[in-house]
Amino acid sequence: MLADCKPSGTPDLDTRNVLVAINGADSSVSGGLSATIRDGDRVDIIPVIHGGSPTRRFDIGDVGVAAICIPSGVADPDALRRHFAGMRIQSINAEYILGASHLRRILEISVEAERRGAMLTDRIETDMMLRLVGTTQISEAIGSAGAGVGPDAVVVALGTSGELDSLCEELSGVALQFPERDGEAPGCFGMVSVPPGRSLEDMLAERAAVL
Repeated sequence: MLADCKPSGTPDLDTRNVLVAINGADSSVSGGLSATIRDGDRVDIIPVIHGGSPTRRFDIGDVGVAAICIPSGVADPDALRRHFAGMRIQSINAEYILGASHLRRILEISVEAERRGAMLTDRIETDMMLRLVGTTQISEAIGSAGAGVGPDAVVVALGTSGELDSLCEELSGVALQFPERDGEAPGCFGMVSVPPGRSLEDMLAERAAVL
C-alpha cells in the first residue's frame, strides 16, 4: 500500500530495509509480517539507511557546511539558491566526491582561499567545483561535474546552522546515502597512479591546493 501511494519523484521504498514497530516494540516480537494489528495500535515504519545519515554536516572555522546526496534533477540548484537566498549553494556530480573527508578537505581550501582573497573565481560555489574537478577552466568543470551530469548529485551549502537545518529538512525526503568510495577510483578521475603511502584523496587535495 505504501509503495502504491508514494509520491512520484521520490526514492523507491525498499521494503527489505525497514523496521516496523508496533506500539514502540519491534514487530519481530509479535509475529513479524504476520503480526496482528488492532484498532488503536500505533505502527511506525522506519527506513534503514546503511552507512548512517545521508546528510553530512561540519564546520570549517565559523562557516557551517551541509552536504546532501540526491538524485540528479530532483532539486534545481538555481531554485534552491532563490529559496535559500542567504546561503551559498552548489550542486556537484556525486562521482567527483570520494567521501565526506575528501569534500571537507576541498572546502577547507576554498574557504581559506576566500578568506585570503585568493579564490580561482569571484564565487566560492564555483571555486570549490573547480578544485574538485582539478581544473581552472569553468566550462570544463560545469560540463563534467555540474548538476545533472551524473545519476546522483551532492548539494553543498554554506550558511548558518538555522539555514542549513531548513535546507536539510527541505531535501530530507529525497536524500540518498552519501557517497563513500573505499575501492577503485571513479572513472571521472582518469587513470591515477597512487604511490605507496599516499591515497587518492591526498593527491586530489594536493592538486586542489596548487591550482
